[in-house]
Amino acid sequence: AGHDGLAYATICAALIVVVVRGGDALVHPRFVVPLACCAIVSAVLALTHRRASSARARIAPALMLAGAFITAPAPVYTATETTLTDVFPGERLTFTGQLVHGKDADALVRYAITCCRADAAPVAVRLAERIPYGASTWLRADGIVVRSHEELRLLARQAERITPPADPFVYR
Repeated sequence: AGHDGLAYATICAALIVVVVRGGDALVHPRFVVPLACCAIVSAVLALTHRRASSARARIAPALMLAGAFITAPAPVYTATETTLTDVFPGERLTFTGQLVHGKDADALVRYAITCCRADAAPVAVRLAERIPYGASTWLRADGIVVRSHEELRLLARQAERITPPADPFVYR
């Protein structure tokens, strides 16, 4: 479709919106730095080709910018007991487990089974703040994953006491 200064500026604006929002659940936060680099390249191209014009070249960037601003709310990724391996800061997490009071932090712990009970392994989520319940209390905590003390922890917005589940294991 050729070069178009406005198209490059529009795609730069769309990328900046996503970068400033830290991915905003539209993309994984690890893609924010490459997207910032793409925004810089787009800005340079917008300046370089500021006099060039191609209406067809404006369609995709305009759709990207519109999508960044007016689409339905970004999907909310909710990690669970079985999907903790790719959890990232800012992600919503609901975790059910037994409360363990540690020296430095509280944690919720539950055992995960892949094949049979013999391979049960603990799945633990450290909490960003202490929770005022006794040890071994079953809780369902809902909150946001934050980086604290150089590790990821759950900042629980809500923690409620629950009755112990009939099956205390989770299955992968």
